[in-house]
Amino acid sequence: MALSAVDTNPLDIPEVRIMVGEYLDLLDLAQCLRVCKSWHTSFLPLVWWTITIRPSRQYTPTVESLRRHMHLVKDLTYDNTTWQEYESILCHNLLTLELFCDEGAKIDIAKYDQLRDLAIRTNQPGLHTQFLVWKPAHSMQNLLHLMLNHTDIDATATDTFWDICTRLGLLILRGISIERLPDKSMRFERLNVLELWFRSVHPFEEQLDFIIRCPKLTKLNWSEERERRSPFVLDAFADHVANGAWPGLTELRLRHDCPPDWDAQLAKIIQGMRQIRVLDIDGPYLDSHNFTALRPHFHTLRRLNIRFDRTVTGSASPEILASCPCLVEFTMFRIMSQDIVQGRPWVCEHSMTNLSLNVNISPGQDADHHQRLILERISRLVNLENLTLQHIPHVGEDTQLGLQLGKGLEQLSTLQSLRTLTLILYVYEVSMTEAQWMIDNWRRLRCVGIVPVVEAISPNVTSMFEGAGITVIRRMAPELMGLIT
Repeated sequence: MALSAVDTNPLDIPEVRIMVGEYLDLLDLAQCLRVCKSWHTSFLPLVWWTITIRPSRQYTPTVESLRRHMHLVKDLTYDNTTWQEYESILCHNLLTLELFCDEGAKIDIAKYDQLRDLAIRTNQPGLHTQFLVWKPAHSMQNLLHLMLNHTDIDATATDTFWDICTRLGLLILRGISIERLPDKSMRFERLNVLELWFRSVHPFEEQLDFIIRCPKLTKLNWSEERERRSPFVLDAFADHVANGAWPGLTELRLRHDCPPDWDAQLAKIIQGMRQIRVLDIDGPYLDSHNFTALRPHFHTLRRLNIRFDRTVTGSASPEILASCPCLVEFTMFRIMSQDIVQGRPWVCEHSMTNLSLNVNISPGQDADHHQRLILERISRLVNLENLTLQHIPHVGEDTQLGLQLGKGLEQLSTLQSLRTLTLILYVYEVSMTEAQWMIDNWRRLRCVGIVPVVEAISPNVTSMFEGAGITVIRRMAPELMGLIT
């Protein structure tokens, strides 16, 4: 007699096992392989779907093992130092290839003719892509996504490169150098995601002309090297946004020095975007007029990184946290503790994963009370993965929000997803007791970053963190030092 649906264990159904496997890490998947033959059949493709081959990486497969399972590999990351050892292996079903390269690397991608995603990264600005034959890349009819990081496009390959880009859906160019931008006759009708950051000098007008020929953009990240920044011709860009050049644009990131008429042009951009999911602008402060223009987008806003003018600083951040139910990432610039304490409850408790706070606590009898109330608000962000506490003090005796036992730290035991903690200009010393509390309660914590004025983490505490598998990173940030009054 056939088993009823009630008698069937869901994990006996291969399709269900595959769905469950998509949420497991590599170690858990390896355990599943050992359960039985049918589980081994279901979970083996998930184990081999994504492979990273780098000398410093754990779980790098041997050449022999990769050769046996190469037909299962769909997503492959190579370090060029390991390329020669593995180059004879053809993963003929490969969809995604990511290469970490240095000068002199000779890598042939012609055999991966089914690629959909190609990324080339290097830590050496000026790497020439002579090793990448753009002609074979041009023949890859399935190629949809291309990312280049600090590479140079050879002059002889420029036309071929831009021709490839006309059929892409995603193009990320970070710190690249290229002789010229695409011919004015070229259009990029399929491009949805565009990130531009050129090391080679191309006038803003030419870059904007290129962007205008990408009418289907939904995400735009447009930057310029900091040391070479010049006033951004924002009015022309704002006019194109207002006139509907990119009707589907929902995510905008700008990294430019902005002109004196910034406020009026930014208001035009905000009002011209039909829906805003991400707004990340490294420029002057957002005034009350622009903040009013932003309010209709609160219900869709997911990421916001922008500074507020002094006329809206106190009320803006609490209003955003209380009005944006989809907010995932938010940077809160210089706010007094009473503005948070007196604000409405936050509605992003389950969506927020990245929060950066610059909270100043006024001294007095309410200081400890404010500290506890703010940490209690943070404790409700149960999916928080990255938390940054920074302190750019006002003139006066205000103090920083601290992570101290007995003063509210224990409330943050709810942050079970926390992976990164960053302390910028942190004025307190993390004690060994507090470090042990963090290790015990934040089991997923992997990195603690310090931008110190004083030594917030002692060598003993550093050793304690590192012994628990938590990396401690120290660095100075001169650009922050200038903000201290």
